[in-house]
Amino acid sequence: MLLLPATTDKVEGSAQASSTQAAPAITGSVDTHSWMAAIEAAQRAEQDYSRRLARALSTSVDARDRALATQVKWMVSFQVYEFALDPAERASALSAAAQAGPDDPLVQWIWAVATDAASGCGKNPACAHRPEALARIQPNNAAAWLPAFYSAWQSGDVVAADGFLGHMAQAQHFDDLQGEAMRAWRDVYRRYPWPRETVVPGSQGDAEGPDIMEFGRSRSAAFAVRLFDSGRLEDACNRTKHPDTPAARFQECAKVARLMLSDASLEWGSTAAKLLRGSREASAADVDAVRGALWLHQSAIRLQMSHPFADNTFAELAGFSKDWQETGSETEVVKRQLSRAGIALVPPVGWHPSDEHGQPLDPLDARW
Repeated sequence: MLLLPATTDKVEGSAQASSTQAAPAITGSVDTHSWMAAIEAAQRAEQDYSRRLARALSTSVDARDRALATQVKWMVSFQVYEFALDPAERASALSAAAQAGPDDPLVQWIWAVATDAASGCGKNPACAHRPEALARIQPNNAAAWLPAFYSAWQSGDVVAADGFLGHMAQAQHFDDLQGEAMRAWRDVYRRYPWPRETVVPGSQGDAEGPDIMEFGRSRSAAFAVRLFDSGRLEDACNRTKHPDTPAARFQECAKVARLMLSDASLEWGSTAAKLLRGSREASAADVDAVRGALWLHQSAIRLQMSHPFADNTFAELAGFSKDWQETGSETEVVKRQLSRAGIALVPPVGWHPSDEHGQPLDPLDARW
């Protein structure tokens, strides 16, 4: 959802932002044949850079570098990606990184959310607790328990899933490491700068310059290591689907939702609302918190529509990048943007979300 520079062209699951994904703002008159040739040249340069970057990171002595190497990929065609390392290389690199960096939160998170094949574990019994890799070092982070909960719920181990949900409810904050991942990728791109050849001459990215392009690519790369699959959690927390389940589970679901609302990115606000609605444990304060999150979310969308990033000055884009670097939090970045635009951070008295016909909605029922 978040307001992003046009060059970022965020695509869920992408590990790197292609220099040619976004519709370019062509400066001057360029014939179609020349323009397509320039795009293809930039794509080839990006693939070459990605392969060299993955090799350099995978042979690094740093565990985090090796873990990030497994995420490097480029867009082959729309929403079709190719990893720079082959499957066996990725699995080996990630397994080695996890062993070499047992106390690095980002390394353990990447390992925890990987598939069995990509983790280097396969069905190795020694990796039975891999989904708990981050929770082991960040037990008070509710998000850290998500992979373990998902794995248990998917396998039908309801007792284990309830146990992990209990850990989430007892946690003190919710951090899916998006800020940490973005800082890590910015460090990578500063050590291994993108070649000028990966930018199409005359495109918007060409005009913006390397600093803003670096930010956009870092933000896009960070998205690849997030775990935003809330379906299983929403299922477990739906009291209608599980009428015979003790009330304690649904009370814990509500506690997790409150952590999401107070600590997580705005995208998790939608999940929090669904957990509160499904659990039937929402208090008046919970509904008001969802209402506030919706106000931020919808205000950010309105701001983006009224003032697209493509129309921003470079100073504004640089400010956006600086906000992310300083806060590492989507919610805090949105608040800074809204404040600069003179938009209130709390909804007016009596404000409620509405449907497409303008009819007011209960905040828990609103679409995000």
